[in-house]
Amino acid sequence: SEVGLPLQRYIEHGRMFVELSGQSINTVLTIMNPNDADVTVNFYFTGANGESTNFGTATVPANGHFSRFLTDTPYEILTDTSGTLTFDASAPVAVAGFRTYANQAGNFILSRTPVVDPYDWTVDPVTIPMFADSQGWNTQIVLVNTTEETMSGEVRFYGPGNSNETGPIDVSTGDLINGLTTQSVYAYEIAPRGYFRLVTASAGDTLVNGFVKIVPARSEEHTSEL
Repeated sequence: SEVGLPLQRYIEHGRMFVELSGQSINTVLTIMNPNDADVTVNFYFTGANGESTNFGTATVPANGHFSRFLTDTPYEILTDTSGTLTFDASAPVAVAGFRTYANQAGNFILSRTPVVDPYDWTVDPVTIPMFADSQGWNTQIVLVNTTEETMSGEVRFYGPGNSNETGPIDVSTGDLINGLTTQSVYAYEIAPRGYFRLVTASAGDTLVNGFVKIVPARSEEHTSEL
């Protein structure tokens, strides 16, 4: 598969969402050192329970490149888990994160996972310009807490966003076994260094689409969206 990457500035601190599931889903972190001296990268993993583990260090050689699956050395995060990876570099580096998926047909599908600087955030709400649900489609929204404080807010769905008048639109989450929830606004609360995941149910007969606004409860809070 192919994936496009936006041009990004060098960073010294980063945090990214991590998803690992058996042999099918993995996460990759790629680091390029543009400096004329080696760079030391310290990292740790924070699981869904809020506990930080897998503290470690990697060295990226001068003008060198370092890329690993997060299940491999030096990260060695156990599979069938999810959380966030936080790192600090001794000098500015270029980074890129990827989610890999091996489907039942044996195709290796690569998609970009944002890597954000925990110290660089905005007070503005975040807009996801497109979502789709039902008729074989669903949307997964993952919010990462880039701060050391608990944050909360709302995920708001709007539609249809085309020729008709735009307004709040109800979207279902959950499943038929455990029950569906259908509403246009979903509240979130995320522990420090944690994440929140919202997956639409794809349970309707009519395609639902539009856009999503992530609105923090307090102006000093900010989430990174996937």
